[in-house]
Amino acid sequence: MNRRSAVGILALLTVAIGSPVLFSNRTYYPADFYSAWRPAERGPVAIQNRIHSDIIDAYWPFDQFLHEELQQNRLPWWNPRFFCGYPQHADFASSAYYPPKLILFRLLPVTRAHAILLLMHLFLTGWAMWELLRRLDIHGPAALTGAIGWMLCGTSFAWFKYSHAGPVMAALPAALVFVHDRRAWAAALALGVAILGSTPPL
Repeated sequence: MNRRSAVGILALLTVAIGSPVLFSNRTYYPADFYSAWRPAERGPVAIQNRIHSDIIDAYWPFDQFLHEELQQNRLPWWNPRFFCGYPQHADFASSAYYPPKLILFRLLPVTRAHAILLLMHLFLTGWAMWELLRRLDIHGPAALTGAIGWMLCGTSFAWFKYSHAGPVMAALPAALVFVHDRRAWAAALALGVAILGSTPPL
């Protein structure tokens, strides 16, 4: 199995996973929380996953503010909407200087940019692992199986809706690929970009 076939399969798998959101008006932000909270409360609401409330009450406002600032050709230095003001640029969780996020949130609406960012990370996670396994002399179909396993593992999907988890899942195998190829500068770059898009605990 060559690289083109493997990448094509991983891309098709990513599109299949993302199709309910990519080809509709749906979003990966857990907006059902808003229907259960005041002042938008609409009576009993079945919340699908209660552990994801911080995505909608913290990360979505970060992303919305980032989008609005980028639309004005500004970086998100100070967010006046949190308490008495908040230095959003200093919060790793907002990924305010992660290059792919800056580009997508400058060009697209927030929900669309968020969905594409998540799915891009998912695809890159699989591709990077395929490249690593092939360099370790794992046969093509077995390498593809391992790549899909890494791409769809519990950690990957438990953190999928958090846009700062994907960069780490993709950067770790990518950095090892570059180390194997003796390109230390590229490994450092991959990890550095991942740091910009993630948080220190990850």
